[in-house]
Amino acid sequence: MNYYIYGYTSKGDVRSENEDRILIDGRIKSDGSRYSIVSAPFITAVCDGVGGEKAGELAAQTCLEELAKVQYRSGVDIKGAVNDIHRKVKKSGVIGQGTLNMQTTLCALAVDENGEAVCINVGDSRMYRYVNAAIRQISTDQSYRQFVYEHGSEGEEEHIDPKLQNAIVSSIGSLSNDPEIEVVQLVTRFGKEPDDMILIVSDGISDFVSEQQLEIGMGLDLPIGQKLEAIAQLAVDNGSQDNISIIGIKPYITKQELEAITSDKKGETVNIQKLIAETDELGDILTFDLDEILSKPLEELIDHQPQPMPKPKPKAEPKKEPIPHSESAAKTETITQPEPVKVPEPTDTQQSAVQNKEEETMTAHNESEKPQQTNLPDELVQTQDIGEQFKQQLTQAQENVNNTEQTEQKGEKKKIDFSLHTIELTHQSASSLARLEKLFGKK
Repeated sequence: MNYYIYGYTSKGDVRSENEDRILIDGRIKSDGSRYSIVSAPFITAVCDGVGGEKAGELAAQTCLEELAKVQYRSGVDIKGAVNDIHRKVKKSGVIGQGTLNMQTTLCALAVDENGEAVCINVGDSRMYRYVNAAIRQISTDQSYRQFVYEHGSEGEEEHIDPKLQNAIVSSIGSLSNDPEIEVVQLVTRFGKEPDDMILIVSDGISDFVSEQQLEIGMGLDLPIGQKLEAIAQLAVDNGSQDNISIIGIKPYITKQELEAITSDKKGETVNIQKLIAETDELGDILTFDLDEILSKPLEELIDHQPQPMPKPKPKAEPKKEPIPHSESAAKTETITQPEPVKVPEPTDTQQSAVQNKEEETMTAHNESEKPQQTNLPDELVQTQDIGEQFKQQLTQAQENVNNTEQTEQKGEKKKIDFSLHTIELTHQSASSLARLEKLFGKK
């Protein structure tokens, strides 16, 4: 596997000199950009000279000159090598003119011959890993604020004097104490994911560009160099008064992958701040409280959502004559009562025929859940027993109630509720995607 490295450093808009230095492919850069294609093993790094001490730029330069001499392999004691560099920087400060106690931070990525990568950190420069479109900080700031946060009482760091918050408690070249050298192995193999990338930045960027803004910058459909310079410019636009340095390391395998992440065309620096302002309105579309939506009653949702498809009507029951409305029937269903029909008194023969027919009907009811419709002569229909009709009506109404309860127990209403959410959220997602494609282009 090969690696494309792009770095950029600048004094920024406030400082008169640049005390930052970047190391790429064995060469040190103090201003502007540099890129290189390397294969493992290699070391690339950012040093930020400590501004509160003398000759911070010399400390950074000396540190990277010594680091470039390290022949890094899987068996190398990298902590011991950094400790040796610390002693050399400290000695150079003692014997130099006006360089006593010169100090610098160090944040480096070292990749051995097997492709295994580690983060080496002293001070408060930072290493991030961008993978699966998300930023995660790898290094830990060795600042006074972080120290109080880890070792002090809860909330104590919020009351630190602002002038002391960013003071570093560990550095290369310090006369008072040896550095705390942090070595962090990457959890997953570097380059495993297609968008896997390492960022190393000085605090002139990390103090003024949030992780969310870094994710936006890294998500731009631009060559790596333009992305990194856009992030550096964002730090300046956000008010950075320090020097700014950034390095990006991207693994690749094929020539096509390299062409996709690089470009010789030098275009205008992208204004990420403007992009963020233009995409603020997306928050209203992409952010919603699902718990609040699901807690709303079905009736409230139906008032604002498309109505679900009606349930199929049940099969028609055998034709029954209307019966008088009673208090018991009113508890199950409302039955329309037409005008009473006057019929002649039935003869004995007719009564006997009705009785025989009722017996046949009861027998059919026992054999099947739904009795077959009986075609009686017109003159006998109106003479069926009123009590039997009422019993059948009451039984059917009770079955309807039971069916309704079973439907609710099966969560039918919840399914309708969820379907309504799905319709709304699908519409929102489609709208959001269209806006993102308009702003950033299709990827």
